[in-house]
Amino acid sequence: MPQRIMIVEDDPMNAKLFQLILTRKGNYVIEITEDPLRVIQEIKAGSVDLVIMDVSLSNSHLDGKPVDGSRSREG
Repeated sequence: MPQRIMIVEDDPMNAKLFQLILTRKGNYVIEITEDPLRVIQEIKAGSVDLVIMDVSLSNSHLDGKPVDGSRSREG
């Protein structure tokens, strides 16, 4: 069974590039999302083998706050 990789990316071109490379070269099953809650649910369920995540998701929010990996949650 191929491994499942979740791409968390808000730029459609970057997401498609990741998908193209990983499906052709690695025969992985790829899922693309911008939804941080879905990523957390998939990780907790153990249904994804690897997550590749953009550092700054300008359109994504979790608990009403923007998801931005470039600064801490406290800041």
